[in-house]
Amino acid sequence: MNLSTAYEETKDGQTYLALSSKERWTLSEDGQTLKVQRTVSSESTSDTVVFMPRKKSAP
Repeated sequence: MNLSTAYEETKDGQTYLALSSKERWTLSEDGQTLKVQRTVSSESTSDTVVFMPRKKSAP
């Protein structure tokens, strides 16, 4: 699944903050690991973070 968002703040008709983010969600073949890759970008920078929570086994 892919998600995209955009955020913008303006003051007096001028944009002073603009951010965009993109996420890609994938599930491993065994269904035990969800991978979420999130990239947040502005005019001057971009950063990517990967989350990989793992399904806990039942006791």
